[in-house]
Amino acid sequence: MSVDKHKGFVLVSTLWVLVAMTLFVSYFSIVVSDSQEQAFEMKSRLQASLDQHSTLSTLLYLMSTRSMSYAGIRMERQKMKTSAELFSGPNPYLPTGNEIKLDGRWYHGRGKSLFSIQDGGSLISLRGRNLDRLKKYLAMSDVDNRAQVKLIASLLDYADRDVQRSLDGAEKAQYRNKGLIPPTNRFLVSPRQIYNVLNWREQMNEVQLEKLFEQISIYTGNNENYNSMTADGMKTINVEERDIEEIIAHRLEDTFVSVSEINQLTGSLIRDDPFTQAFFPSNYLRISIGQLGQEQVEWIGVSLTPKSNMAPWQIDYRLYKKNTALRSMHSNATSTIKNTETPLLN
Repeated sequence: MSVDKHKGFVLVSTLWVLVAMTLFVSYFSIVVSDSQEQAFEMKSRLQASLDQHSTLSTLLYLMSTRSMSYAGIRMERQKMKTSAELFSGPNPYLPTGNEIKLDGRWYHGRGKSLFSIQDGGSLISLRGRNLDRLKKYLAMSDVDNRAQVKLIASLLDYADRDVQRSLDGAEKAQYRNKGLIPPTNRFLVSPRQIYNVLNWREQMNEVQLEKLFEQISIYTGNNENYNSMTADGMKTINVEERDIEEIIAHRLEDTFVSVSEINQLTGSLIRDDPFTQAFFPSNYLRISIGQLGQEQVEWIGVSLTPKSNMAPWQIDYRLYKKNTALRSMHSNATSTIKNTETPLLN
């Protein structure tokens, strides 16, 4: 009887050991599987970061070593011309057909990264005393006239060098009364800094502000460049909706070099104003870099040929924002996202 008890005990012990080993093996396999997934995720994120960094470095190199045409940044080096050739030959700024356009369209970058470039000079400028285009955009965003006046006044007081409060504006005392950081009394250095300007968060919701970011620039500009202006930007200078659609459709494959071309295309009569119209790109660019199927996009504000001792460009700001368009592009990427004409980004 004692022997049977010992045998039963050994059998039960063996079963418990087997159960424990099975549980341990299962747990270990789950841990290994999770570790592998984490490793793959980390590798994927690292590769994405490297692709985006490589794309930005390549773009900065191209911006610094290639010339521009009316269409955008040329991908091939242009032969240097003598002064006689410049004045007697064809217009040196005419497109060659291999440019990266500066109207915010998306291109394939290095690896799986995507990028777009927007000419900041043709956006709605937040600098200067003339903020008519900004006021027009606020009206388009259903901000009432009284609120528009307060928002513009607060922005002007935030950026000017004096500490005198203007009518409907705000200076240090008004910010301190609301427990806010006082104004910097200098130009904005990032479009998101408008969050810090009194009244803007109260008068505009998150959706309105995110849409506003797409249209504004911290640089001087307000250039009426029909090769790079956004659709909403054209509305602020009273271009008709029908004309805007024709202009955008035309510049998908072509480029404007004069107002007469636009008038001939649309059948309208857009005024020819050499003081506001500029068909050549500015030196202020907004680079957007992201990944296909992901919403997070990095914005980099760049000034070309600035007062810099380090490089022929200057990065003015970097910020992250959501762009739901990238996620929706995943299904029709081949028809939405363009390829560049240079192996540097392949």
